[in-house]
Amino acid sequence: MDNNQLNNYTGALRTYRNGAPFSDELMIGSQGDIDVYFSPFEHINEQAKVVLVGISPGATQANNANIKASELLKSESSLEVVSEEAKQTGAFSGALRNNLVRLLDFIGINKKLHISSCESLFGVDSHLLHSTSVFRYPTTVGGQPISSANKGLSNPLLKSMVDHCLADEFKKLPKSAFYLPMGQGVDKILLYLCERGILSRSQLLIGMPHPSGANAERIAYFLGSKTKNELSNKTNPDKIDEAKQQLLTQVDQHVSKTGTALKKGNFIASENINRAPSATTKEPTKSAKEEVSQHEGKNHLNMVSPSDGYMLENIERQIRKQVADLNLSAGPVKSRTSKELAILRGSETIAYVSRKTGLKKGHMVVSFHPKMATKLDTIAGDLEGVSGSLGKNSRYISSSNYRGFNSKGFSSKLKSNEHQAAAFKVDVTDGLSAFTILLSEC
Repeated sequence: MDNNQLNNYTGALRTYRNGAPFSDELMIGSQGDIDVYFSPFEHINEQAKVVLVGISPGATQANNANIKASELLKSESSLEVVSEEAKQTGAFSGALRNNLVRLLDFIGINKKLHISSCESLFGVDSHLLHSTSVFRYPTTVGGQPISSANKGLSNPLLKSMVDHCLADEFKKLPKSAFYLPMGQGVDKILLYLCERGILSRSQLLIGMPHPSGANAERIAYFLGSKTKNELSNKTNPDKIDEAKQQLLTQVDQHVSKTGTALKKGNFIASENINRAPSATTKEPTKSAKEEVSQHEGKNHLNMVSPSDGYMLENIERQIRKQVADLNLSAGPVKSRTSKELAILRGSETIAYVSRKTGLKKGHMVVSFHPKMATKLDTIAGDLEGVSGSLGKNSRYISSSNYRGFNSKGFSSKLKSNEHQAAAFKVDVTDGLSAFTILLSEC
């Protein structure tokens, strides 16, 4: 399905009748009892930090967007302005928006974005938000707005919107953005895009109920304004509790915490890993086997074992777990002083993590096959705390440790008879998210 159709429907939008989002003049396609209609929800905020993903624009949202588009077209606004302002007007509008703001603030998205309330995402802080749906255009089933995304991968018309509209849209968004799926089956669509390598699983924050007014009881229980005893038989509190706990844990891992444990990104530093003190805090007491590092004025995790200078075992366990979550594996090490941890997809080595370099300064050196350099350099530019580690005379570095790449002689600029790699320094003080994004792109 064409993912840019505004120009085809300017005439219908100019003469749009209030309250008629599902009119024949706006129909894009039909298959069986499924109909898809145009509404201007095509604009992409390529700088967004949070992406809200619903099922499909409903009647209220489509109507509001169409009215705004009609006004702008009549005033001779450019199609670019029409696309952006109409979508901003219609996205999650009506009572839906009020519920959405309450839910987002409750789980702490406002804290993650350093704003007082997520209400401002639809106003002064709209540059932080990209809102979308797995089915970009308003979709009905049997004449009623679609209420589930479960057929999104089995119905050809719906899957066309996923594969050609949604997938292309996500490719334009920052790799550091995180996604909140809302509505039945939306998480399955996003996990499908993870399998295709378009998203990383670490970007998904799953578990928030859909903010629709029809979901009022579930929302009330999720927010704590209703008890289990007050619920009807239609609501399963245990399922909501499980989803809520999972979501709060995920968000908590993205928000800086104080205390003995640091949880941020998808990285959990245990209590025996110290941060370096800031200028306004007292210096923590050093343990017999641990020390604190400070580099360029920033507090960093010290991931070095004082006994041998290599990566702390509990840090390596967390890396191995994160790698496993990406359906990859971390190879065995020959000894405690093995310099590299190999990351494998099946039998293919896709990366090496240094078990020695940079650990005191809070970053890991991660090396990839040199053929991945151009792609990963582009992605790294959108990731905070990631920089290319350049060799003396080339983009690449070399070492016999990279034998799994079988990359001798890849670049003639590097005068070495050893295997070559493209290395990146990844600051993991605030989490492993950037690390997992780089891995997911290989």
